[in-house]
Amino acid sequence: MKIENDKQVVNYKGKQFYDKRYGYRFELENNRIMIYKDNSIVVKDLKNGFKYSTDKNFDSVFKLSFVGEYIGLIYTNEKIKVSTKIINNKKYEVISLDIPGNNKNISKADLYVDSQNDKPGYLIIYDWNGKEKIKVEYSKFDFNTKLDKSIFNVD
Repeated sequence: MKIENDKQVVNYKGKQFYDKRYGYRFELENNRIMIYKDNSIVVKDLKNGFKYSTDKNFDSVFKLSFVGEYIGLIYTNEKIKVSTKIINNKKYEVISLDIPGNNKNISKADLYVDSQNDKPGYLIIYDWNGKEKIKVEYSKFDFNTKLDKSIFNVD
């Protein structure tokens, strides 16, 4: 994930998990584990062992990187556009939509889905001027993986 603002560009690597029963898990490098369930996020800082909870709406960036969150926006969005694009000889279906809210840095998004295998390739989020602000690249995306409940616990 690449996040860009006027002062800097920050790159993150992470691993995501999802189970409809347990929620989302996001491992942010070796720094943090975040569990998204219902309307809250449980965060565990791996450097100091500190654990805390916060409201799901507190995170407007990382939660958008979950494909399930994007799909949720598709169901509630009135302005959806689907197109195709070829990148590096790969054909993608591009699902474009507006992101609700008042954050001018997170206004619109394009999800690139590989036409060959129906797996997400990229998610690009733009500000209200159409400038790229966040780019998420998905690799090793597995559908319907059986996950153990214990990975959604950060104790």
